[in-house]
Amino acid sequence: MKYLLPVIILACMLTSCGEDQEPFQEISDEPLKAGFRVENGFIQYDGDNHAAPEFKAGESQVAVKFPTPLLNSVQGKAIEGLSYYIWDLPDSASASLFQGSLNGGPGELLITRDISGDLSGMDWNTLDFNEQLVIDANMDLWVTLTFYHSVDAGIIGCDKGPQIANGALQLNQEWGSWDPFFVDVNWNIRIKYEN
Repeated sequence: MKYLLPVIILACMLTSCGEDQEPFQEISDEPLKAGFRVENGFIQYDGDNHAAPEFKAGESQVAVKFPTPLLNSVQGKAIEGLSYYIWDLPDSASASLFQGSLNGGPGELLITRDISGDLSGMDWNTLDFNEQLVIDANMDLWVTLTFYHSVDAGIIGCDKGPQIANGALQLNQEWGSWDPFFVDVNWNIRIKYEN
């Protein structure tokens, strides 16, 4: 218990998920809560957008990973694109989709796109694929967003939590490892598939 308070203080110093964030944005009478689901053409962990943790100025990389057992119900379905909630606009950004895992991180790069000029702040954004990409349920799927910002900013949206395993990963720049984000949330990042 004696270590709990310093951890909470550190979390508040490093992010702005708290009182200064915009109120929870409901998109229906029944707020969508966190939990893995494959429905309505999306593969996701997140619930409705709630906030956006503040990242220190520089380059940041976040991800969600969908392990193979979770993909059985969409085996062979076409991947149509990605959807993500953006708060503050970054100076530059890219979105990537990977298949498989390698050394605890993303495996084979399937597609990457510069999305810098195609983003709307405080809104859901969609990246549509023209490529023929099909879900292989024997391979993990990773979605990564990389963004650069010259000032501290809350870029990627998050839900209210609780965090689901692989629902909010961040690249540890020092160690090169993909670690769970230290705040109990899930990124608003989804895979759009042929429904």
